[in-house]
Amino acid sequence: MAAMTRIAVGVDGSDASLAALDWAIDEATLRSGSILAVHSWQYVVFGTSGLEPYLPERKPLEENAVGLLQAAVNTVVDRREHVEVEIEQRTVEGSAGSVLVDVGTECDMLVIGARGHSALSGLLGSVSTHCAHHATVPTVIVPFDRD
Repeated sequence: MAAMTRIAVGVDGSDASLAALDWAIDEATLRSGSILAVHSWQYVVFGTSGLEPYLPERKPLEENAVGLLQAAVNTVVDRREHVEVEIEQRTVEGSAGSVLVDVGTECDMLVIGARGHSALSGLLGSVSTHCAHHATVPTVIVPFDRD
């Protein structure tokens, strides 16, 4: 089997995404590969009918996304004895499913947790379902038991 050289991992800070990153590190280690940890964020406009919309500043939203991703990666790395694979971190503006499918095209594999922060019910969340249907690379959905 050919060695994987790069694995994209969706990271939103949830326990499921941390499990996905942990799994991807093991896989990248076995395949002498590297990790691209990705966190998406969205610019949301708030407002109601008849009022001027509230437009938050982009810079703090971007900085928060970068901090969240860094903290999540540090959490997983700190739990391990050592990590021998390169972990690149990238934050991207956009919806999580679309961002991960797009970024996945740059990699040999896409890894995501079964359910993240926005999980409602069922085995798969909306992002993992979207990626399973639309990704053009092998996609691994890592289960996580919340109980």
